[in-house]
Amino acid sequence: AGLVAPAFPAQDRDLLTELARHATAIAGRTGDANSALLARVATLWADPPDPDEELAAAGAVHAEALRLGNRWAGWMAAGSAVRACLDTDDLDTALEWSERGMEHYLALGARDIPHFMELHGVLHARRGDDLAAVRFLAAAREQNRRAAMHWPTRPETPAILEEAARRLGAAAYEQAWRAGRALRLADVVGSGAR
Repeated sequence: AGLVAPAFPAQDRDLLTELARHATAIAGRTGDANSALLARVATLWADPPDPDEELAAAGAVHAEALRLGNRWAGWMAAGSAVRACLDTDDLDTALEWSERGMEHYLALGARDIPHFMELHGVLHARRGDDLAAVRFLAAAREQNRRAAMHWPTRPETPAILEEAARRLGAAAYEQAWRAGRALRLADVVGSGAR
């Protein structure tokens, strides 16, 4: 996981493929079930099959991660499932998987997860919920700022914010933005805030 997870945001297929190869070799040498699980996740990210197959594979890896108590693999499998759902425009299921990923990340001790917050905002925008989109995007912006990370990470985010501001009006937009800036991971997980 330590090999592969940092490369996810870059989406560099060559790098992900190389890292998946290394993770698979490590799992083969050690025979460790958790290493094998993480190698499966790495392979899903490096060479995703068609969306239906990817969702099924991610679901299987996620179930195995829960069985083994491996929250890290569960988080990464959830991310793969979200990507598969996005490819088929299944936004409700993508939000469910995104929240599962957040649950795992929270259980790992995290307080923030800016890329999932931004993804949540994008998903809500695609569903037509501008208020939720602005809140989650504000949370992502604030969490990225605190971590001194680049934002936005998704190319559609600026256009979503512009459109939401136009549709909501300045007062409602600013209120949603202020409320969103205070959102933390624990505020979202299990709260029905999705």
